[in-house]
Amino acid sequence: MTKLGGVLLVTQDETTRDTVSAALEHEGESCLVAVEAATALAIVGESHPRLAIIDLSFRGTAAVALVHHLVALDPSLQLAVLAVPSQFSAAAEALALGASALLVAPATGDAVLRVLADVRARTALAEQISRYQAEVRDLEELTEAMTESLAAAPLDDPRALDEALVGTLQLASGARGVALYGAAESGTERRAGYGTALELRERYDDDASLARAAAARGAELHYLRGHDGDERAVVLERALPARAERTKKLLYYAARLLPLRGSGGKGSSAEASPTSGGLSFPSMGRRIDEALRGPGARCVVLAFLPPEGRVVDEAALAPVLREPGSAFAVAPEGSAFVLLPEIDASTARALLLQMGLPVAGIAEAPSDGTAVEPLFALARVRASEARYSPVRTLGAPSSLLELLDGLLATSMLDAHASSAYPLDLSLEAMRSLVLHAMQQALSAHATSVSVSHRGPFGLDAMVRDACKTSPNLVHRFDLRASNAADMEVLIVESPRATWVLCGRKDKERLRAVHSSDPLLLALVADSLRRLPELSA
Repeated sequence: MTKLGGVLLVTQDETTRDTVSAALEHEGESCLVAVEAATALAIVGESHPRLAIIDLSFRGTAAVALVHHLVALDPSLQLAVLAVPSQFSAAAEALALGASALLVAPATGDAVLRVLADVRARTALAEQISRYQAEVRDLEELTEAMTESLAAAPLDDPRALDEALVGTLQLASGARGVALYGAAESGTERRAGYGTALELRERYDDDASLARAAAARGAELHYLRGHDGDERAVVLERALPARAERTKKLLYYAARLLPLRGSGGKGSSAEASPTSGGLSFPSMGRRIDEALRGPGARCVVLAFLPPEGRVVDEAALAPVLREPGSAFAVAPEGSAFVLLPEIDASTARALLLQMGLPVAGIAEAPSDGTAVEPLFALARVRASEARYSPVRTLGAPSSLLELLDGLLATSMLDAHASSAYPLDLSLEAMRSLVLHAMQQALSAHATSVSVSHRGPFGLDAMVRDACKTSPNLVHRFDLRASNAADMEVLIVESPRATWVLCGRKDKERLRAVHSSDPLLLALVADSLRRLPELSA
C-alpha cells in the first residue's frame, strides 16, 4: 500500500479537524493541520504532501484562492475541497482551478478514506510509470550499443550477427558466460559464445538436452523465435541479478532488431505460464505490439474487476470476446483483461454500454503508452474508479432528461475524482468552468467535443469560439429533438481524459452535473448519437 507521507488539512473547524485526523491516523497517515493560508503554503513547500483537503468555509473566498496558489506551488499535489451545499458555486471554481475531488460537509471518515484511496492509487500508478520510464532510459544506451553492433556486422554473415548479439547480451547482463544455440540438421548447435558458456558442448541432440545441461550449471535459458519457426536458445551463466529485468527487456528488443519475431518461446523464463482461460501477459504484450503496427494503428485494453473473493467469469464477457481480434487474460488476483484492436476508448465505451457489460476500466494505446504492464495497471485503476460511478444506481434512463434528473436527485456522491458533482451555477461561473475545461482539453490534444446547439446559455457559441483553430473537433446536436430545449450538454474527449457537463436552466442559473466519469460520458454520448448532428 502506497503511503502519502502526510496529508495537509486546511480548516479552522475543530470537528472537521478531529474527523479527518482520526480517519487518516487509522490508515497510518499523519494529518498536517493549517489554520492560516501562509502555514498551508509553508507545509506544501517544506513537507511536499501528496494530498491537501481544503475547507471552503476557511476565510471565505481566500479558500478558493488558496487552491490556485497550492496548485501553482506544487502541480503534482492532489486537492480535495470540503463544502456545504450553499458553497457549491465556490466549489465549482475550485474544481476549475485544479481541485480534483469534492467532499460534502460535514466530512465523514468514509468520505475521507475514499479520497485517500483514490490518491494512493493514482500515486502508485505514477510511481510505477516513473519506474518504467527509468528502465527505458536505462535501456537506451544498451539498445543503441546493440543497434550499432548489429549494424557493423555483415548482413550476409549470420554468424557475425549472432556474435554481435552475444556480445551485447553479455554487456547488458554482466554474465560470466553467454551462448547462442540454433537448430541444426540434427539437434541444436552453438552459433556463438562467450566466457564460461564456451564450456558447454557445441551440439546437443535436442532442446531438452540443452535445457538439462544449462540447468546443471545453474544457467538461465531463454528462447527467441525466428520468422521461419526456428528458435534460437540463449544461455546466460551467472548473470547479475540486479540486471535481470533489463536483460529480459533487452532480449525482447533483440528479437526485433534481429530478423526474428516475438520474445518468448518454449522454455523462456520471460514467458509466464498461460493464465486460466486466456493468454499469458507476455503474449498479450505481443498482441498489443501486433495491433499497433502501421501508421495510425491503435487498440484498447479493458479491465474488469472481480466480485469479492471471486474471479471474473469469462462467459460474462462473451459478447466482447466475439469482437474481431480480441484477446483475453486473467490476472492472479482475478481481474480480467480484454484487448480490442483497431478501436479507440470512446468506441469501446459505447460498445460496452450497448452490450450491457459490467463496469470496465479502459486504457488506450498508443496514447496511454504501449508497454503491457502500464496499460494493464492504468486500466485496472480506471476500473476501480468506475465503481464509484453514480450511473450504476440509475438503472437504464430512457432520455437525457431522465438521466439528469436522476443524478440531481441522487444524494451527493462525494470524495472521488470521477464522481458526478451536482452544481448550481451562475452564467459567469459556468462560463469560467467551460473556458477552463476547453483550455485544458485543447492543451491535452482533444479528439472530440460534443455540445448542445442553441441551448439556453449559449454553450455552443462559447465552445466554437474556443475551438476556432480546430473547428472540425466540434460536433453539435439539437436537443430540441428530444424535448430537452432547456438543457446544455458538453462532452470533451481526449486521449488521456474525458469530461462531461450536463445541466438544465433554472431561472437564470444552471443546475448541472460535472464529471470525469467515463460511464456517465458513455450514457450521455449514446443519447446524443440518437439526435440529429448539425453541420458546421
